[in-house]
Amino acid sequence: MTSQPPGVNAVLQAVDRRGDTDERPSFFTHVVLPILLALAGAGAGAGLVLATTGYRGTIEATIASASPSVLGAAVILTAGAALVGAILFVVGFYKVMRRRESHFARDRVLREGLIDYADRLARSASGTRAREHVEAMRRIHTDARIDERAHPAAVDLVLVAVFPLWYLYILFSLTKDLPDHARRQARFLREVHNVVDDAGLEVPEVEAVPSVNERSYLLVLVLALVVPFGNLIVLYWLYNDPEEHFDQQWRHEDALVELVSEHDEPAPETAPEETEAPDSPDVDPGGPTHEEADEAEPPNDVEAEADEASQEAEPEFTVWACPECESRYKVPPKRPVRVTCKECEHQEVLEE
Repeated sequence: MTSQPPGVNAVLQAVDRRGDTDERPSFFTHVVLPILLALAGAGAGAGLVLATTGYRGTIEATIASASPSVLGAAVILTAGAALVGAILFVVGFYKVMRRRESHFARDRVLREGLIDYADRLARSASGTRAREHVEAMRRIHTDARIDERAHPAAVDLVLVAVFPLWYLYILFSLTKDLPDHARRQARFLREVHNVVDDAGLEVPEVEAVPSVNERSYLLVLVLALVVPFGNLIVLYWLYNDPEEHFDQQWRHEDALVELVSEHDEPAPETAPEETEAPDSPDVDPGGPTHEEADEAEPPNDVEAEADEASQEAEPEFTVWACPECESRYKVPPKRPVRVTCKECEHQEVLEE
């Protein structure tokens, strides 16, 4: 039974999960609609009071002239609409914070799978450049694990309810983290393409490298704290900026899936065809040269038979298994001899 090459399963699973992790909550549903509901509820309550009592010159006089049942109905309409709007707003903001965590977590799995896959390609590529690119991928992955720390969305919501200024920290995190993530991801994907090129494969062309519109946090603070209705602009950015990043990343992921699907044949379980490894140039195999053999006198029959028997008794080759990729080769019995694996270019000197 064969198994898929390293990393392929992780890549495919990460791509399959993107519909769940890269959420796209609606700005209209979770921001605009709650405002409209609150306004509609207040308007309905006021309309009910005016319809039953009429306008009495001032708002206070109009309310005072309304019956308790009318006032109660107006309050229920206003508060009910505001409550529904508040729930929609909180759910939307929770989704915005949660998708940061889920997207980063999915990307960790995707990077790990691509590192394993690229490492396999680098072993089959000639030279050392491919392996250098794989090491660069590992460094980027390590940096991402350190910088992209988890911020549980539920905890952030509780902190905002207890300490409202925590909202400013959430704005900072959502404004800064995703652009940093996008730049890091762009470098990582370039290294993946470099490994693929060194291995002699082609990745389908993709127009744009994943990116995110970078917003100044100072501007975000001014809009959120000073400008009237500035929070609407900030929330619009938080809802919609990541979606362009997701679209660009998904196009790259589709290209990577096409790549690994075309080259996901597992390595054969049987050993490759045995071939003779090259002798070390420093080892003298002994015996006369061709010219000396032509000039030398042929041995007598007894000596020739003894030589033939000696050659039959001594094996012509031994089998050497590469410790890196486990490929097997025939090597001469004489020692020392230097052998080089044709699969992974591992070299070793065999002693007595």
